[in-house]
Amino acid sequence: MAQQVLRITLFLNSLIVVVILALRLLPNDDASIRTLLLPPDGCPAPCFMNVRAGITDSTEAAQLITKHIWAQSPPFYIGSYNDMYARYILWQWSGQQPSGVDTRRQGQMRIYKDQTLSMVVDTTLPLGAVWLVLGATDKGTVSLSQSQVESKMMLVMAYPEQGLLVRVVVPKHASQAVLWTSVAEIESSNAHTISYFGGYRLPLLARLQGHS
Repeated sequence: MAQQVLRITLFLNSLIVVVILALRLLPNDDASIRTLLLPPDGCPAPCFMNVRAGITDSTEAAQLITKHIWAQSPPFYIGSYNDMYARYILWQWSGQQPSGVDTRRQGQMRIYKDQTLSMVVDTTLPLGAVWLVLGATDKGTVSLSQSQVESKMMLVMAYPEQGLLVRVVVPKHASQAVLWTSVAEIESSNAHTISYFGGYRLPLLARLQGHS
């Protein structure tokens, strides 16, 4: 496992110069991406669709989603098969959501004991486009699949100021182009989860801070 982590670390290190150049070539029309990723005025992070993960209770959160212009109401609840306290609220997109949302996937709110834990959204946005809006971060994790068949890695970037986690899953030996054009999942999450992922460091990615 240590050798695998070292190989991934060296892989990320080799991306630095190429990533800086590639990101600068991406289109700079990011108004829609900013609308999706950044908390709206008057709603401190974490905040997505006016729901504050870790703060808003599930009843109020369901009402906020029902009334939100991005959601096609009504949302619906599903339970967890292995945890009586866990539930999910799912909703379809209305067509008025920002263009970066993957409308083939439902929006998802995770609830535990009537407390909203997170809001999870599949996007059509490449990681590079998200990076350009949110900036560089040295907080997050890289995890390796234990399966020899799948040979995947998950990169999770934490953005405590925005209350966001950004995830991509790519092959362990993916090229630079594959990594930075891989579609990102975003999660507006509670303070405990953000603190957990924010407690780890991606030192090689942090070198991009001076170039963001």
